[in-house]
Amino acid sequence: MTAAPPDPITAAPAGTPPLLAVESVDVTLGRGWRANRVLSGVDLDVWPGEIVGLVGETGSGKTTLARTVVGLVNPKRGRILLEGLPISALRRGARRAERRRGHVQLVFQDPLRSLDPDLTVAGIVAEGLRIRGQTDRDEIRRRVTSALEQPGLDATVLGRTPGQISGGQRQRVSIARALAVEPRLLICDEPVSALDASTRNYVLRLLDQLRTSLGLAIVVISHDLSSLAGIADRVVVLYRGRIVEDGPVDRVFTTPRHPYTALLMASAPSVRHDRPFSPRQLRRTDSDPAPPAGPGACVFAARCPFAAAVCAVQPPLTAVGERWSVACRRHEEWAALAQSATRQEGPTHAR
Repeated sequence: MTAAPPDPITAAPAGTPPLLAVESVDVTLGRGWRANRVLSGVDLDVWPGEIVGLVGETGSGKTTLARTVVGLVNPKRGRILLEGLPISALRRGARRAERRRGHVQLVFQDPLRSLDPDLTVAGIVAEGLRIRGQTDRDEIRRRVTSALEQPGLDATVLGRTPGQISGGQRQRVSIARALAVEPRLLICDEPVSALDASTRNYVLRLLDQLRTSLGLAIVVISHDLSSLAGIADRVVVLYRGRIVEDGPVDRVFTTPRHPYTALLMASAPSVRHDRPFSPRQLRRTDSDPAPPAGPGACVFAARCPFAAAVCAVQPPLTAVGERWSVACRRHEEWAALAQSATRQEGPTHAR
């Protein structure tokens, strides 16, 4: 993949190569007749200091992509590079050594299940340091305290177990555990889905501060588009294991170029106060022509009201702007068709 200068909002200087490069990755889970392709031809770059939102409905492959990047799932095809090192090709001792470096950290969706219930907060945050070979107790104590301070926790929680602290505190402990080993890339899987509104906003602001203060690259997996609108630089939209749109969050949320992205937007009225389309205008009806069928057709064709004969072949990601690409053969046409339908029915406003 070619290196491109990040947007000015990110911390990386122009011409900097991506910290993370996912290149043409396919992932298949299961064997034999149970085999199921979960990711197909995924390409993704993430730069230092950048926050990338990864969105899509349940089953689109978001969590599988995260697990593949951290090495919990092996790609069937393609490769993953971290700072130019093909980490997906590492095996046995080399892979264990790379993991001990702690340069990629995953914050799981459910902190109550991902934190050891029998360990104290101090033990949980220190665990990664010990795995890396740190033995000096004073240094471990200093690093643990520092890691807890970054997400706004103090020493009063050190001796408590996960069951003795609140949900928001548990999520911040998960973040502190990841930060203790000084990662370069932080992947957060639905980090605020189980939190109340005030705690959710705090965690989102925290992630925004961390990418600035530490130069972290952060990938945030989320169903909630509104939670990404205020912090993400880019948004990547996954549908059935394929990236269908990747671009600057403000432009994608304002003028989506893929009909599936527009459908997600129309179904999430909290992202914008007024919507150009209603969900009904972006869904197929019985009166629409039959969509192209077959294994090679566009992955969204069966649900797309704008599908035509040209959609019988899966489109590649095509550049439609600076650091903005879309996988739709009718990306210049469908919006006009939808706008025409909108003018006939009148604009739909969020309620």
